[in-house]
Parts: sequence; C-alpha cells; structure tokens
Amino acid sequence: MLLAVLVAAPTFATEEPLEAPTVVIFYQPSCSSCERLDEYLAPFVYRELPAESIVKHDISSPEAVALQGEFLAAYRQGKFSVPLGAQAQVDGDRVDYPLIFIGDKILAGMSVVNERAISDAIVRCYREGCTSPMEIVYPPIPWSEILRLAAFAGLAILLIILQPL
Repeated sequence: MLLAVLVAAPTFATEEPLEAPTVVIFYQPSCSSCERLDEYLAPFVYRELPAESIVKHDISSPEAVALQGEFLAAYRQGKFSVPLGAQAQVDGDRVDYPLIFIGDKILAGMSVVNERAISDAIVRCYREGCTSPMEIVYPPIPWSEILRLAAFAGLAILLIILQPL
C-alpha cells in the first residue's frame, strides 16, 4: 500500500518554487487513522515537503488541547470551512482525529476523501501559495501600519507643541 502511495504521490514542481506549506496536525497517540496519516504523508515528506513544515500536537497534553481550541476558534472566526467533526469540537463535543490544518482548509479524520483533499491542499499551496495555519491563528503584527501611525502621532504632538510659538 505504501508503495502505491509513493508511486501515486504527485510532484509539485513549479516554475518558481513557493515556500513549502505548513501542515498542522492534532492527533491521538493510539489513533489508527493518525497512523494512516503518517503513512500517507511519508512520500510527501520524502519527495517534496520538508519534515519541519509538519507540526504535530499530541492532544493527550492539556496544552495541545488548548491550542487545538485556539485553532478551531480562529478558523471559525475567519469563516473558513470547518468540517462537521471539527465543528463539534468547537462546541465541546467529540472530534475525529487526526485534525489537519493546511492553508485555509481543515480536515477531520482519515478517509479516501480526506487523502485526496490533503494532497489537493498541499498541491494548491505549492502552486498558488497559501497562508500558514499559524498565521491564521496568530496573525502577524502589521509593523508598517504601526510605524505609520506612530509617525503621524509624533507629527501631531510636534504640531501641538509648536502651536503656541
């Protein structure tokens, strides 16, 4: 089976290589679907996807459970498609594992449909680029905007000080 996946795994070469997508995975250690995901991702890691671009969180730790809640809440706020199993987690119910975040996609559980969706999401990120799940959950600070506002505030203070002169 693994050999078939290795042969069938698509190549993502583009004219201008884009940054490798970050794949964030929440998993349970004893989860057979989670083990299937590892087997499924092996050819991607071997051929195209750097191992450091896959971030895994074991939900047996309270920190990972809290982080998973942050991810689901951020994706829900951003109006990204949250699958039914993942939506239940936001409401405090059960979720299917592994829970996979790639760009603006969330996939819950491991099935043939999700295998295809995972490879499609990775290919799309390589071809078109995509936002890292980490940036969706923790948006970067817009330093250029902050500096522009600080310069404007500094100019306003200077004008106030110089006005009586």
